[in-house]
Amino acid sequence: ERFAILDMNEMEMIGSSDQVNVVTEVGRIAGYSSGDGDWKTARRYLVKKDADKNKITSPIVQELGKVDMGDYKHLIDFANWAKAAYPAKKYMLVVWNHGAGWIKSRAVGVDKGISYDDETGNHINTPQLGMAMKAIGKVDVYGSDACLMQMPEVNYEIKDYADYIVGSEETEPGDGYTYNLLLGPLVAKPAMTPAELGKLTVDAYADNYGTQDHTQSLVLGSGMNGLVAPLNNFVKAAMTANEKALIKTAMVSAQSYAYAENKDLWQF
Repeated sequence: ERFAILDMNEMEMIGSSDQVNVVTEVGRIAGYSSGDGDWKTARRYLVKKDADKNKITSPIVQELGKVDMGDYKHLIDFANWAKAAYPAKKYMLVVWNHGAGWIKSRAVGVDKGISYDDETGNHINTPQLGMAMKAIGKVDVYGSDACLMQMPEVNYEIKDYADYIVGSEETEPGDGYTYNLLLGPLVAKPAMTPAELGKLTVDAYADNYGTQDHTQSLVLGSGMNGLVAPLNNFVKAAMTANEKALIKTAMVSAQSYAYAENKDLWQF
């Protein structure tokens, strides 16, 4: 929760402009940070520039009370509201919170996905993220400001609804994206292409974390269409070759991220 407040204050270092609207929804509950008045509801903001790095001063556009941040239908509601209230030529949607990608070893349906609501116990699982993006309509850039979400399993679900996908194969530090480094160049050059914005998102993240262990990458959504057939052919060839010991060694030896089964496909 304290990082959500920090992120908002990073956004307020730049704020919206006459060409760029920065719109957020932030939810808080009891038992976490007591900062910024310790309010415990969900609020929608139009982010405005200010000089106070500790207090959110942007106008509250909507006070929602309690909502379920783990319900994919609420993500649809937020995005469609934002598009209607602040129409634009281009859209970037960022989902922030814990992320777990696609974990097979835990109970089915428990820990796969993003946007965990600690109050309701719900989260947006991987198929639901795809359902949400389909209902929202295509965005130019989608970003997961969350751990472990840059996976083909995740990206395949949303490939038709985002031209570019930004995310991290590794866990993210608690602060996640550093939004002033992202928004500053965007507000200065609002006509940048979606590809430029995606690259900017990666570079802003990398510039902030420097030598600290991190990953962040930009994926062309439509590029996922070319993955399945070669991957299937590789699997068939590996099975035909009957090199089980070699395959097992390669699997064990490949780089993993956070969980033993989160293997880097290229390295494998």
